[in-house]
Amino acid sequence: MKRLLTVLFAVAAVGAAQALTFDWEGATTVTLGATSAYRNSSTGQYIVDEGISIAPATSFSMRVAVDFLKPTGAEYFNDNRVGANKGTDLLTLATFFSNNEGGGRRQELTVYFYGANISTWGNDGAGSKGTGVRVPTLAQNNTFEFTYDAAREEMVISLNGTVLVTLGEGFLPDFTQGIDGVDLMGGYGSANWTKLNKTSDLWVSSVSYTTTVIPEPTALALLALGVAGVALRRRVA
Repeated sequence: MKRLLTVLFAVAAVGAAQALTFDWEGATTVTLGATSAYRNSSTGQYIVDEGISIAPATSFSMRVAVDFLKPTGAEYFNDNRVGANKGTDLLTLATFFSNNEGGGRRQELTVYFYGANISTWGNDGAGSKGTGVRVPTLAQNNTFEFTYDAAREEMVISLNGTVLVTLGEGFLPDFTQGIDGVDLMGGYGSANWTKLNKTSDLWVSSVSYTTTVIPEPTALALLALGVAGVALRRRVA
């Protein structure tokens, strides 16, 4: 029996170390595009509050599709996203809003381009912390993915399948209270997006999210071992 318990704890440890995998078949998608009811025609900013509702204490994954009209638009963006004053222009990609007001102020996570980096700024209610990481160049069609693990209170941000950064305690708002909106390509640096929109024809095609987690093989194995343990206990009894 002790051996069985040892195996159970070992499998549990392996399962806990694995990243979450989500089922996208039943994902909720909000279609945006170059012209959208969610988009401010003068600034190009999208404010998506309707259609996004993630309950408290829920793990989720959100995909943001950012597209250029032509490959040359992506090339222009990669060459000029820091503008004439290289390193000083800020381009906010996304701002996530938490349901938790955090002591009278709505908590949020902002993800933005700054020079050759993509950076984050998150208010966790006790203070704000930022981080930055060099970002690969953008292609004509891009998918940013934001995956939040509610159990660990961590978020992994990736671009076209490549992990950019993992955010933990202090770098995130209290997403345990859920998400009730996201702003895209606006906020801080809106004027810089406007300049790029006129030159490189870029927009957010859609934002999709899912909260359905696919059980990992080790989790299924743990469940099977648990059932076996109960059966063995009854047999011994």
